[in-house]
Amino acid sequence: MYYRGAAAAIVVYDVTSKQSFAGAKSWIEELNRRGDPGCVIALAGNKADLKRKVDAAEVEAFAEAKGLLHVETSAKTAEGIKELFMTIAEKLPKNAKPSLADSKQAFNPSAAKEKKSGCC
Repeated sequence: MYYRGAAAAIVVYDVTSKQSFAGAKSWIEELNRRGDPGCVIALAGNKADLKRKVDAAEVEAFAEAKGLLHVETSAKTAEGIKELFMTIAEKLPKNAKPSLADSKQAFNPSAAKEKKSGCC
């Protein structure tokens, strides 16, 4: 998982698998330990069109305790997908500008020419 400098992250679990939800909890903890403190984290319960095995109240309590957005989705029917991305977009800072913090410098065509060596 690459998340350095991410403005948002979506951690997806399968509502038909308790093991999947346990794994999602681990990824959330990893993001909280090592991710950007301002990163918007969404927990997406996929396969909402199928019979659930993960308790909805447990997921809601976890999401609330961790300050996460929580949306149930279905990749098959597209249920909740638009809501997921719209909710994330609403939570992103309005005045955030793209950052080159993770890049050494912006692309500079003349610098690229200087580095070129050899025949090609």
